[in-house]
Amino acid sequence: MYNLTLNGGTQTLKFNTSITHNQENGVLVGSGVSRTNVLTKFNADLSKK
Repeated sequence: MYNLTLNGGTQTLKFNTSITHNQENGVLVGSGVSRTNVLTKFNADLSKK
């Protein structure tokens, strides 16, 4: 299983991105599962100060 997370931004705009790859071998030949997930979040402060 591999996991990569990136986050950053400024005071008014923040982001978070996560990529996960998982590979499982099955009991029978060729019956395994390979899965990749990507999650991205943005948070923006739109209020005027």
